Amino acid sequence: MKAKILIYAVLALLLFSCSDDADMLIEKGDYEKAIILLKEDLSKDYRNTGLRNKITKLYFTSAVRNIENNNLDEAERNIERGIIYSSENNPEIKDEYADILVLLGSKLVKSGDREGSVDLKKKYEKGVSLIKKAVGLSENNEKGKTLLSSIQKEEAQRHLDLAQLDYNSWKADRRNTSLLTESWRNLTISSEILQLPYADSLRTKLLESFLSNNVTSNPYDIRIMETFFNSENGYIALKIRFYNNSQRDIVVSRSHFTLFDSSGKSYKFDVVASIKGNYKGLLENFKINPYRFSTGLLVFDTSIRKNPVMSKIVWQDDMGNTFEKLFPKKSLTELVLE
Repeated sequence: MKAKILIYAVLALLLFSCSDDADMLIEKGDYEKAIILLKEDLSKDYRNTGLRNKITKLYFTSAVRNIENNNLDEAERNIERGIIYSSENNPEIKDEYADILVLLGSKLVKSGDREGSVDLKKKYEKGVSLIKKAVGLSENNEKGKTLLSSIQKEEAQRHLDLAQLDYNSWKADRRNTSLLTESWRNLTISSEILQLPYADSLRTKLLESFLSNNVTSNPYDIRIMETFFNSENGYIALKIRFYNNSQRDIVVSRSHFTLFDSSGKSYKFDVVASIKGNYKGLLENFKINPYRFSTGLLVFDTSIRKNPVMSKIVWQDDMGNTFEKLFPKKSLTELVLE
């Protein structure tokens, strides 16, 4: 019995000795050797949460040093090794883990370049992803939230600027409708990241331009040339030019068109309204050859008496495919088609 007690006492002394030696190494800044000693302790008591957290935090401390010395790859390895010993959702570790991710992420963003070489772009994107992870991990990480907000605003602004630039270029060369398409693409990306001031204004201008211009990248397209609104009965008439940009003949019927208002309510071509309103030049139902167009008037009875706001007009072909033309979120009476 005495022999067993002596053995336990010796083991305990050795453990305390290792821990003490590790603390001394930490004070000297020799983190690697300290981690080795702590891992030896852990091998004798693998479920020791205190030891596991201590190893994790020591890896984080080593990562901070590497970040300060711009050894970012090694810093990332330190973080990955450290989190192995503790769960990232561990309350004792979570906030510190989020902080170190933000620290490394911000350094990667600064040293990377979203418009640079492949390596610099990857570095920038990696930094953003680390900051996003930190914000998702810890609600208290205000620094991460501020950084992420700044990055998102900058990225959204960049795409909005590109959208404005393409729109301005299109105004100087209206035959180049691909500029409108590219402008819309960048505007969409910008809005998906963050809704910025002036984005709605550009969206309205683009939609008005799309309404009055054919975009040949679509197999079929509708150009809205004029809009008419009768406030007495709610009739809306749209003069359209329908383009067949496909390589096959298509049959266009007035019944294939559906108008949607801003609340999502739909309206079909109304024969009675076209007669009562005495509209001339209605769109005829006939076949259109490839790369040809047809022009005419579509009439809808909406029952709206004031400031009608439409969202889109949809045409369905004889194969069941649908194609749409969007409207700006403003009254038809305010549209100025160029």
